[in-house]
Amino acid sequence: MSLEQRLRAGDIVVATSSGSVQVVGKSARLANEWEGTFGAFCAVVRTGPEADSSYVGYFLQSADIRKVWSNAARGTNINNLKRSDVQRTHIPLPPLPEQRRIVAEIEKQLTRLDAAVGGLERARAGLRRYRASVLHAAVEGRLVPTEASLARAEGREFESASQQLSQLGISTLVDVSPTTEGWAACELGRLARVETGATPLRSRPEYYGGDIPWVTSGALNLPFVDAAQEHITELAIRETNAKIFPPGTMLVAMYGEGKTRGKSAEMRIAAATNQACAAVLFNDATQPMKPYVQQFLRKHYDDLRRQSAGGVQPNLNLSIVRSIVIPVPPTAEQHRIVAEVERRLSIAEKLEAAVADGLRRATALRRSILKRAFEGRLVPQDPDDEPAEVLLERIRAERAAQASDGRTPRRRRRARA
Repeated sequence: MSLEQRLRAGDIVVATSSGSVQVVGKSARLANEWEGTFGAFCAVVRTGPEADSSYVGYFLQSADIRKVWSNAARGTNINNLKRSDVQRTHIPLPPLPEQRRIVAEIEKQLTRLDAAVGGLERARAGLRRYRASVLHAAVEGRLVPTEASLARAEGREFESASQQLSQLGISTLVDVSPTTEGWAACELGRLARVETGATPLRSRPEYYGGDIPWVTSGALNLPFVDAAQEHITELAIRETNAKIFPPGTMLVAMYGEGKTRGKSAEMRIAAATNQACAAVLFNDATQPMKPYVQQFLRKHYDDLRRQSAGGVQPNLNLSIVRSIVIPVPPTAEQHRIVAEVERRLSIAEKLEAAVADGLRRATALRRSILKRAFEGRLVPQDPDDEPAEVLLERIRAERAAQASDGRTPRRRRRARA
C-alpha cells in the first residue's frame, strides 16, 4: 500500500461509481486512525489547514451537495462521479473557529436527533412484535374467551368445531389434538380448493397485452390485490393452463424473491395468476371461515417459509399448501377472534403511521440542521475571528514562498474540495 493511498484520520471517502444513483456521492469521514486504503470507485477528500475536516465532512453530506453530485453522476448503466466534479465543489468557508463552533452545534443537535430516532425505531420494532403476538394469541385461543368457557358460564350447550365441520362433510385430523377445548385440527385442502395458475409463453406476444389482469407473487406483499402489473388475453386463457380466479380468492406465494415466499393476500379483482401463486377458493359453506384462515396464514408466515423445499431457492408447492394444518375454533369464536384482531391491529397501524411520520420528520430535520449550518444560521458569528479570506491569503503566500525556494511540497493525488 503506497503512502498516496493510505487513509488518514479525518479523510472523507466519497463513492464515485455505482449502479444506483442513490449511492453515488455518499460520503463518510474517517474519525480515527486506521490502517487501510480505498477502492477504485472512491475518491478521498483531504482538507488542508484552512478547513476543519469535520466541517467539510458534514457539508458533503448535506442535501444540496448530494443533489448536485447525483445529477452530475447520472449515466446509462453505471453512474460515475468524476474527480473534477468533486474538485469543483464550492464550499462556504467561514473562519476556522466558526467552523469548529458549527461542528460542535451540529453534533449536539444530531446526537439529540439520533436518540429520538432510536426511540422511534424501538417503538416500531415493538409494534411489529405486538402484531405478531396478537396473531399468535388469536390462533392459540388466548385472545378472546373460548366458546366452551362462555357456554359453561352461561349454562348452555355448544357445538365444537369438529361437530360443525362434520355437518359440512369435512373431516378433521384425529391424530392432531388442539390444546384449546372445542377446537379442531383441519388441513387447508379440506376447507377450500387449492389451485394454481400458469405463465403463458413469453415467445407468444399474442398472449400478452389483453384485458385480463395477470397477478404474480410479487403482488402478495400487500394484504389485498387490487391491480396487476401485466395483462393477458382471452387467447392465453383458452390455449394455456392459465385461468381466471374470482374476487375474494386468497393467494399464497409459493416462491418469490426476498420475503415474498409464504406471503398471503386476498384478490379484490377477478384475475389470472402465474404458477408461483396458490389460489385458495372457499365454497359457500366454508366462506365464513375465510377471515379467520387469512389471519392464521399471516401468523403462519414464518412457519410456512420453513416448510418450503428446494435447492438454491427453496419453494413451496401445492401439496404443502393443501396440507397446512389449521387450528379451527367454533364459528362464533372465529368471529370474535377476527373482530378482536382487527381492532387491535387497527390501533397498531395508527401507531405505526405516527412512528413513520416521526421518522420522516427526523429526516427532514437532519437536512434542515445541515442547511442552516452552511447558510451561517446555526451559530452566532464572532467579529474577533480571523476572516477566512485572510487565512487563505496567508496560506497562498506561504506556498508561493516555498515554491520560490524550490521547496514545493509534493502534491497528494487526492481529490480536494
